[in-house]
Amino acid sequence: MGTGPARPRLRAGPAGAGPAGSGAGSGRASEAEEHHLAALDLHPADDSFERARTELPYGEWLRRQRRMLDARERLRAALGHFGGMGAQPWVGRARTELRAAGGHHDPALAADSPIARMSPQEREVVRLAATGKCTVTVSRSIG
Repeated sequence: MGTGPARPRLRAGPAGAGPAGSGAGSGRASEAEEHHLAALDLHPADDSFERARTELPYGEWLRRQRRMLDARERLRAALGHFGGMGAQPWVGRARTELRAAGGHHDPALAADSPIARMSPQEREVVRLAATGKCTVTVSRSIG
């Protein structure tokens, strides 16, 4: 199209790749997990922004692997770090991912309480039943 010198073409990284250097988009699941864990090892388990930025894509990856309990643990950690720093765009992303993994971030609920272990749909059933609705009405409401 032009007569100027040809520019080198940039190659896109693998689809779904995580942050640069995380190796999150490469190869088999076990290799990807090893890369995520190695990236976490680069950041001490403190409240640093970089640690949270590493926890978040790992939690996202775990959710895509359908490892929801593991994902929620990592996503809650990232959300806690971001929230403590006031990094609102990151808080929003972590909260969205946590909800997608079936989790919630309600400090009023202890992590080990029975209701905290319920899925969002299960919590909705409990909420509706607690208002006195019959099971037929509850099933229509969620169905």
